Formats: sequence, C-alpha cells, structure tokens
Amino acid sequence: MELKDFISLLSVIAGFTASIIFITGFKSLTSTFIADWATKWQDINEHIIQTMTGQKTDYIIGATVLCSSFLLIFLTFILPEKILCFRLFDKISCTIIAGIFFLLLVWLFLVLRPRIKKKYVDDVEKVINSDLHKKL
Repeated sequence: MELKDFISLLSVIAGFTASIIFITGFKSLTSTFIADWATKWQDINEHIIQTMTGQKTDYIIGATVLCSSFLLIFLTFILPEKILCFRLFDKISCTIIAGIFFLLLVWLFLVLRPRIKKKYVDDVEKVINSDLHKKL
C-alpha cells in the first residue's frame, strides 16, 4: 500500500469514528431528556422542544450522510482493482452527476428533516403528557 493510500485509509477511519460520535450525541438526546429540560421551569417551553428535537434530527441525518460517505471511500480500498479502473464517464459528465447527487442529498435533507423532527416532537410531547398525568 502506498503512503497516500494509507493516509486516505486513516482519514476514512477518522471520519467514520466522527460519524459514530455524532450518533452518540443523537442517542443522548432522548425524549425523556428533552421533556425534562422543556418542563424544568414553570410551564412547558416549546422553544426548547423545537430546538433540541431539531438538533437531534440534524445529528441523525448528518451522521448518516457522513457515515455513508466514508463507507463509499472505504469501498475503494476493498473493491478489486479491475472494477475500480473501469472508466465511467468523462470529467464533465462526472462533475454534472456529482452536482446532481449533491442536490439530491440537499433535497432529501429538506424533505426528511421536518418529518423526522415531527416524530421526535410527538415523542417528547407524549413523555410530557404522561408526566403531567403523573403529577396530577
């Protein structure tokens, strides 16, 4: 293995580890944790619920895309050379396809984020409502 390939492999491992750390951050923002913070003072703080569920959503989407990107790079280390040397398109076509891929990822983020966030908000509200019934 050449030095540049070894450095790239270390980069893949570091990036994959970073995505795992993002997932750990996502896991720590449980519905109960968010509900506790949102009701810590007098009444229900909707702003805290929206902010923390938005952060949780961004963590999971970002970590998924980051993890996927490093897994794609890792494929270059495990696929046979015969497959990797196959010429797909010219540079301009590849640039256009890469741009379309980027736009697809942004579009998916814009479409998925509100749906995932709503699910998390609903989960937090269920926890809050169950806690309010316990207090009464």
